[in-house]
Amino acid sequence: MSKTRIYAGNFPSDIREREIEDLFEKYGRIRDLNLRGGRGGAPFAFIEYDDARDADDAVRGRDGYNFGGRRLRVEYPKGGGDFNDRGGGGGAGGGRRGEFSVIVENIPAGGSWQDLKDFCREGGITQVVRTDVQGSEGTVEFSSAGDVERAIKSLDDTKFRSHMGETGYVRLRDAKGGSGGGGGGGGAKSSVLAPRAMIATIMAGASVFSGKSSPAGSSWPIGPPSATRSTLTAPSSA
Repeated sequence: MSKTRIYAGNFPSDIREREIEDLFEKYGRIRDLNLRGGRGGAPFAFIEYDDARDADDAVRGRDGYNFGGRRLRVEYPKGGGDFNDRGGGGGAGGGRRGEFSVIVENIPAGGSWQDLKDFCREGGITQVVRTDVQGSEGTVEFSSAGDVERAIKSLDDTKFRSHMGETGYVRLRDAKGGSGGGGGGGGAKSSVLAPRAMIATIMAGASVFSGKSSPAGSSWPIGPPSATRSTLTAPSSA
């Protein structure tokens, strides 16, 4: 049984994840949080801390705590209590943990798993099982392959904002090795912009010569105008 993961139950029916975070983040850095239930019973959540000592403090500090007229039940999960043991965040079936995942690259400094989950929600992707951030790379776990496809299509090459105000455009790809792009994301943009930039450069160069006439029976050499002038005016070695 993981000593960093705890169970918290008997929440009011209208509880939000942000409220649970406010209740429990005082005990230490929360690595993951999943809210469950709410249909025919009181909602409950699994909360994972970075440090086992923080989890222990949360159990001792919040078990029996009165919240919204209810006494919370906070304890270590029975039988290990993995997040996916109690259903997989919507979608078709739970799947094995990590089976349906998306890698998120280029997460800006200060980005957290909470920011990543909020980023998905704001983009209309709500069926998230678990999020994690390590440095500039994050992982989002889903319960179906369809959720993975929708996430890549909707969120690839879009702006990510951390709770510290840092922003950046992130790239998404299937953790199984499939490419991202979501049907025309950043990869397609770069392949189109490069030829356009080359054409613009060629046209700009052509405009330099458009006001000059070539010497009879000859053509201008290819190269920058400065090189051409030096070639034409170089003194004879004779």
